[in-house]
Amino acid sequence: ATVSATGRKSTIGFGSIEEGANERDREDIQQYNIVTNLNLGKLLPPKWGINLPFNYAIGEEVITPEYDPFNQDIKLEQLLDDTTDQAQKDNIKNRAIDYTKRKSINFIGVRKERAPEQKSHVYDIENFTLSQSYNQVERHDYEIEDYEDELSNSSVNYAYTFQAKEVVPFRQ
Repeated sequence: ATVSATGRKSTIGFGSIEEGANERDREDIQQYNIVTNLNLGKLLPPKWGINLPFNYAIGEEVITPEYDPFNQDIKLEQLLDDTTDQAQKDNIKNRAIDYTKRKSINFIGVRKERAPEQKSHVYDIENFTLSQSYNQVERHDYEIEDYEDELSNSSVNYAYTFQAKEVVPFRQ
């Protein structure tokens, strides 16, 4: 099993020494990604010969701008401070934030392994490889109020190799 995690945080005004004030970041960025890979077949009895690779990934990114996207000469914090109605404050903040969340669940290459002493047949279950994946993306920003994309893919692969028969032409 493997687990990999990454994170990133960048704040308003972040930049190198050589950059001027107008060249530096004008947004707060928070991001993380987690990816796991497991072979769930290892949890089953070895004599079953099941290969069941599982992958799960999740990631989120939140970008909060320094200035309101609709009124680009007004700082977002100043606009929020000047707004008294809490519902309107929440709406202003929610529409300004660029938010993206990705989720992925995959079973790719699921198969039953052939035992060494087992003879190969055309109809064996070991000739099939199954895959299933599910991906989901949720996002919103100042132009998109609510976006959700879901994609599910399934596949079945069949592979059988016939026994080779030697053919020698002109043999007596």
